[in-house]
Amino acid sequence: MTLTTMTAFHLHDVTKKFGRTTALDAVTCDIPLGHVHGLIGRNGAGKTTLLRTLAGQIRVSGTLTLGDASGAASQVWDNPGVLDHLVLAGADVPYPSDMSVRTLMDIAAARWTTWDEPFATELVDRFGVDPKARFSTLSRGQKTLASLVIGLGLPRAGHAARRAL
Repeated sequence: MTLTTMTAFHLHDVTKKFGRTTALDAVTCDIPLGHVHGLIGRNGAGKTTLLRTLAGQIRVSGTLTLGDASGAASQVWDNPGVLDHLVLAGADVPYPSDMSVRTLMDIAAARWTTWDEPFATELVDRFGVDPKARFSTLSRGQKTLASLVIGLGLPRAGHAARRAL
């Protein structure tokens, strides 16, 4: 499966429990790619668990695949061909607090072979994020910006951002 052929996440009977707490309860849906989606719910409704599931960060029961234009589907969990194109970014992503923004970018570059270092560096400059600052010392807004740099440093994610800059 190539990045350009991915069309939608397909979830069937996806369930995730943390002890006695059910975060996702037999979720079945399709989430098309190439669109902006909103995820709304009360605290504890499973929003973050769903996002972490889609990013391949947690194992769930049920089936989670990423489909392609031919109708074929690939499992997300533990699948490097899929995971190489996914990143979860945002204010609440738990990056190691003692690492600098630059170190987090270096880890991203080592993790994703598609990392766009010049664009990520440009974003750090434009957003005014200090690459030497430890993640724990950043304000919530700066943490969000640093996380977005990592998310947009992947070519597909950053493509629209490049056009907007």
